[in-house]
Amino acid sequence: MKPLRAKPAKLSGNDVKTMLVDKDFFASDWNKEGRGIKHDYETIIRDSDKVVLDHTTSLMWQYGGYSKYISFAATEKYILELNSQGFAGFKDWRLPTLEEAMSLVEHEKKNVELYIDKSFDRAQESIWTVDQDHKGRVWAVSFSFGYCGLREVNSFSDVCAVR
Repeated sequence: MKPLRAKPAKLSGNDVKTMLVDKDFFASDWNKEGRGIKHDYETIIRDSDKVVLDHTTSLMWQYGGYSKYISFAATEKYILELNSQGFAGFKDWRLPTLEEAMSLVEHEKKNVELYIDKSFDRAQESIWTVDQDHKGRVWAVSFSFGYCGLREVNSFSDVCAVR
């Protein structure tokens, strides 16, 4: 499998539509035929912190992320705190790219009413990504509806860090 993009990018709606088709990611609005990635998840406890290892993509995700909706501006502080605490024994946590976050979206609801595998906490209904558009809006992924969209930086969403 080709590695997923890990660096932030400025993405237009057309860029995102192209990525969804090229990667065969499911999105309930822009790529209903997408099948996604066949993940190989393992949920583990490291240093009393619960994480999800994806052996397919070689990414490690927080099992649940932050317990409240926060603004995009507040995500930087949250990630800094994770890294200063050495969450799960690591200090290189970050927000996912849209590509990484969309790789989690399943083509059918699997986690109660969410388009995400049961390996993840179902409290995370949507998550911020690090990617923005050219107007400074931020891409977020909705596991409730199985798609991604742009949000203003002062709106609120969940956070799930990756490394």
